[in-house]
Amino acid sequence: MHYKLGENVFEVEELKIPFIKFGKGKKAMLAFHGFNKNIYDFTIFEPSLGDKFTVYSFGLLYHHKYHAVDEETIFTVAILKKFINSFLTTIDKDRFSLLGFSLGGRLCLKIIEVFAPLIEKAFLLAPEGIRINPWYRLITQQWPEDIFQEKELIIQSF
Repeated sequence: MHYKLGENVFEVEELKIPFIKFGKGKKAMLAFHGFNKNIYDFTIFEPSLGDKFTVYSFGLLYHHKYHAVDEETIFTVAILKKFINSFLTTIDKDRFSLLGFSLGGRLCLKIIEVFAPLIEKAFLLAPEGIRINPWYRLITQQWPEDIFQEKELIIQSF
């Protein structure tokens, strides 16, 4: 672990991920923020979680200044396993809880799938990936071109 700019940086092989630590509880909680958010978003929960948990809030890869050591690195399940296992060894914990918001919730779902026996609790706030959002479906549908042309005409008429 390294200390840099008020943040810790955890490095394991291909990854270099910043995180902050808050709370003084005996149980570990790994937290992952949402799209276009940051590692400080969960500090609002310190008064309610800080006595029971020590929270490690991680930056998501490729968001803001959070990058893998090699920007060509693809974040695979194998790398995720190495990262979680190495981090648990570093903090001397066998079990942990999760906290995820939006895209971070989606990552938590994969962590649950891979590490289910080690997880005590999981808190998912507006998790992406449990069901398909109707707005997501709308913008990713294949539409005939003339539908967009009609909408463009309607928008221009205002």
